[in-house]
Amino acid sequence: MKTLFALAGIPVICFLLCTDTVKCQKRPFVRTIVGSISAFECGDNCYLTIMDDYGKTHVGLCSARECDSWVDEAVLPVSAKGKRVKITVGRGTQFDGSGRAVGKMDAFTKIQYLPDTLTTISSDCRYCGTWKYTAEGNMFQGQTGYLRVSQEGKARFKLLTGFPDLAGQIEWTDFEIKNSNGIYLTEVGGKLTGRFVSPNFLPTRWQDYSYRITCALRSDGKMDYSVWSSPGAKAVGPSTTERFVATRIQKTKSELPKAAGTNSMTGTVIDNPTGICGVGELIVFWSAIIIKVGDERYYVATYDPCVLNSGKPTAFSAKTVGSVERVGSTVQVFYSRRAPDTRSTRLDLEGRPKVFEGYDGELTATRIVEVKE
Repeated sequence: MKTLFALAGIPVICFLLCTDTVKCQKRPFVRTIVGSISAFECGDNCYLTIMDDYGKTHVGLCSARECDSWVDEAVLPVSAKGKRVKITVGRGTQFDGSGRAVGKMDAFTKIQYLPDTLTTISSDCRYCGTWKYTAEGNMFQGQTGYLRVSQEGKARFKLLTGFPDLAGQIEWTDFEIKNSNGIYLTEVGGKLTGRFVSPNFLPTRWQDYSYRITCALRSDGKMDYSVWSSPGAKAVGPSTTERFVATRIQKTKSELPKAAGTNSMTGTVIDNPTGICGVGELIVFWSAIIIKVGDERYYVATYDPCVLNSGKPTAFSAKTVGSVERVGSTVQVFYSRRAPDTRSTRLDLEGRPKVFEGYDGELTATRIVEVKE
């Protein structure tokens, strides 16, 4: 299948193979979105739409405490529309009209209201802006990542990491940070540096790791970016260091890359295969839908962190709204690429090989929306 790998920022559900089921129990992925409330709608489920500070739209199940009163009225209060918020994102279950669980999607579990004004970034901040790097000679070889550095206060900087999604936009990600509300750096000896503890800053780790970030400007205008890590909150295990060279691509929000154009087609879900695959010592799950459009059938991946024939790890997750995984649903698929069908063998949930072929094409989806009649 044609997929795209996004580094640590993509919400890959990983399981470390371990005999201790308590220590290896899956932890929920936690990330946050900062932006403005733009819409709220209810059907069998209630969905909240957030427009982040960089113009990207995020849709999720509205399951925060504030949603209870909105659900009673089935309308978004005028006082809430347009408000700047920080949203905590988890995973939630979608239900049909009879109360039957029909699928999973992002759920907005906490809403924190923020001041209406954005943080002002000093014009003379040497590190501030968005940086792009390509991983070379490490575990993410050949993959692209982004950094966003902003100044908060006189000598404090905040770091966000981002990765390209299939619509050509940058997916910014806040990780689960145990000892702070984000990744913060201070300037020491001409470099930005900071420490934090996280269980999911890298996709293959669901236990606490200590990290040290270092950013150093170079004479050619680029920036050396390094990530030191060691197991445990007190860093008692062996350590590794990943090094990258980043190039600044813009200093202001207005210079952010624009989203690539997308096409769409509407069809009926006729199958919803899912299964497992291995990435090194990990076991992860994949899912897809098969849609019928007229007399044609198309394979559409909804979540795919599996390994291609080249051996390079990949990760992909389409944004879904509604019961898009339910057979019989009518869905509109927004896609950035339509490719010819390729023969592929995957493992089902019981580990048995299953061959996928004979479709009229494969769609690289960016967003899949259930069409309700």
